[in-house]
Amino acid sequence: MHPATRSTRGIGLAFTLSAIIGAGVLFTTPVAAQVNLDQSGTPNDGVICRSGYTGTLSNGAFICAKNTGAALNLQCRSQFPNYVVRAVNSSGTPDGRDLCTRAAISLGSTDPLGGLVQGTDYIRADVSQSAVDSAVAAVESAEVAALALTDADVDVANQAPTIDTNATGSRDKARVAIKLYTFAAPRQLALSLRR
Repeated sequence: MHPATRSTRGIGLAFTLSAIIGAGVLFTTPVAAQVNLDQSGTPNDGVICRSGYTGTLSNGAFICAKNTGAALNLQCRSQFPNYVVRAVNSSGTPDGRDLCTRAAISLGSTDPLGGLVQGTDYIRADVSQSAVDSAVAAVESAEVAALALTDADVDVANQAPTIDTNATGSRDKARVAIKLYTFAAPRQLALSLRR
C-alpha cells in the first residue's frame, strides 16, 4: 500500500471518530439542559379557572364559566300605569301574574276581572329589554371589578327572563339567568388569587 493512501485513511478515520464524538455531545447536551418538570410556575402546571368558575373542555378549548343571575321588578307602561299585585288563584289570573291597569281602573289583588279586556284595560306586568340589558351589564361590570380585570377579559351571556310569580310573597319578579366567562389563568397565578 502506498504511504499516501495510509495517511488519507488515518485522517478519514480520525475525522469520522471526531464526528461521532461531536454528534454524541450535540445530542446529549439538550438532555442535560432539560427543564425539571417538578418546578413550580412552569408550563406543565397548566391553567385553571378562577375561584367560583367551572372549567369545561369544548371542541379542544378550555372554557371557564360561572352561572349567576339577576332578579328584576316587573314594570308597567305609561298607558297602563297602575301596578296591581295579583294573588294566586284569583279570578282571571289563576297563576297570580301581576297586572298593570289604565289610570281610571281600580282593581284589587283578588277582584274578578269582570268585563275588563286585556290589552285595552289591563296588561300583564313585564320587564323591558333595556332593564334586562342594564342588569346584565351591571353584573358584568361588578365581575370585572371583583376580578381586577378589564372588560375584554370577561364576557357575558344571558337567557330571556322568566317570570317568578309571587317571588317575594306578593310582587312578581323577572329572573334572568346569566353566564359569565373569563380566561383560565396559569395555575400559580390563579392559586395566588384565591388566597
